[in-house]
Amino acid sequence: IDWSQSFEKTSEKVPEDQGTLYLRSCGEDFSLLIWLISENGSAKSVTRAADTRDVSWSTHTCLVGWGVQGLFAEGQGISRPVSLTKSRDSSVLAVADTKAQLSLNPYPCTRKFDGAEGLRGHAYKVEALEFSAQDDWLISAGGKDKTIMQFRRTLSPSALQTPLLVP
Repeated sequence: IDWSQSFEKTSEKVPEDQGTLYLRSCGEDFSLLIWLISENGSAKSVTRAADTRDVSWSTHTCLVGWGVQGLFAEGQGISRPVSLTKSRDSSVLAVADTKAQLSLNPYPCTRKFDGAEGLRGHAYKVEALEFSAQDDWLISAGGKDKTIMQFRRTLSPSALQTPLLVP
């Protein structure tokens, strides 16, 4: 689930009686669900993704969306993405694919990126990825292998160092 940054009710795009926050999720069938959440906690479905094109998303973990379309470009060099996350500084997209390979891509990733370096560490599909609060570590959680790994993020946005296993 991704969420937007809060926006002011005085915005021209948000009527006074509308919400203050968006949530979005996607299913395994790549369906995108977007909700507008009001201050009282009620939710309203957003039926057109284009209505949220100017929303500033705090997170990006959905496999579909404008900012990740390059992951599915022909010849990208990675197999089908199964998990992803955007760094907190919004410069890097970490991706795990069906072969348990991790890569870092520039964010937004709107076209094929040749510099994505693959890194292995998990024996099976990675279920979740998350950057640390300062973006200096990438944490990955495996599925069947039941491991949690940490990767130090180096100065180069396309490189990760050797993984450190977390007990």
